Amino acid sequence: MRHRAKTGHSSSSNTQRPIPARHPGRRVRRITVASRKVKNDITDCAWDGLVVGAPNITIDLDGHLIDGKGLGAGIRIDGHDYVTLRNGRIEDFDYGAMLNTGTEGGIVETLTLERNQEAGIGLGHVPPPLDPTLPPPEEPPPSFQSGVVRNIVRHNSIVGNDLGIWLTNGTRDNAIFGNSLGANSTGGIWGE
Repeated sequence: MRHRAKTGHSSSSNTQRPIPARHPGRRVRRITVASRKVKNDITDCAWDGLVVGAPNITIDLDGHLIDGKGLGAGIRIDGHDYVTLRNGRIEDFDYGAMLNTGTEGGIVETLTLERNQEAGIGLGHVPPPLDPTLPPPEEPPPSFQSGVVRNIVRHNSIVGNDLGIWLTNGTRDNAIFGNSLGANSTGGIWGE
């Protein structure tokens, strides 16, 4: 399957399809390959909530909740560019939202990210396997560059996580502004 050229955020060209209800506690996550408007809460996720599987799409939570059991990510992007996440609540995962290796030009906006064990938003991590029974990847060398660049994190409420926003592995040229950060136990914005 070929990816579209990186031309920026698409607008009305993507048809938004509703995401159906999940069965509580299922380990199987939904891989999303088209723009979506969530029509219901997605609760008790035993691993990742939603996994972005294509570039140039928008995931609009439409005010709904994605709730986990303390593992995986509420929404994760593994190298897909120009993806927008917006307008909802993500809580009780390792990471609320993850923009992993190779993710460029994404927007994370107007989300509430609470009670995530590692960070509300993580940028630049090497993604764990989609199957939680597989071992995690080796830590990259200190010189590793994640390629997570030119993303925008704005107007989010990031409260009660270990770290609010965690930038790692050479993440660079990202804009972080207008966020409300509070009661994150280790720090609000952490860069390494």
